[in-house]
Amino acid sequence: MPAGMINMSVAEMSIRRGRPAGILMALGAAFVEFFQIFVAIKFASIINGSPAFDMTLNVLATIIFVSLTIYYFFYAKPVNPGQGVDVPKYRTFFRGMAVSSLNVLVFPYWIFISTYLNTNDLLDLSYTNIAIFSLGGMAGGFGLFAVYACLADFIIKRSKNVASYVNKVIGALFLLLSVYQFYRMIPLLFR
Repeated sequence: MPAGMINMSVAEMSIRRGRPAGILMALGAAFVEFFQIFVAIKFASIINGSPAFDMTLNVLATIIFVSLTIYYFFYAKPVNPGQGVDVPKYRTFFRGMAVSSLNVLVFPYWIFISTYLNTNDLLDLSYTNIAIFSLGGMAGGFGLFAVYACLADFIIKRSKNVASYVNKVIGALFLLLSVYQFYRMIPLLFR
């Protein structure tokens, strides 16, 4: 799974607060993904290919990524690996939910996947089947986010130097995502 807003946030949480906090944040992010997947699949036929919808998602994603870039470059506190482990667990879970809620790019992804599966008769669009499919997507998302949490924890334990660059690296990734989103908006502007 490529570097994105959720995985980078989970990795950062794992670096800052330890692997259990990263896993808990991953669980919160995956919980929200269930509902995002369900909604995206259920309404795929309504909004699929709508230029206004595509433009809105790209503008929102660009704004979010630019905001995160500014935050990580200028306002994020320096990382102290494993510090602050006493943060209440529910706050970490809800932070995962909040970060996942900001991920508007999940909608076009699942709309595309569900449209492809439905046109090839691989996905029945009944509520039960969509719920089961969404549970699978949630479980897969959690597994991938948990891998990021474990890898971040593994890397930070191997190299304390990495901690001093975490904010800049995450900021640079969000800058690249911002530029990519803006690039994707250009064709939509000239339709």
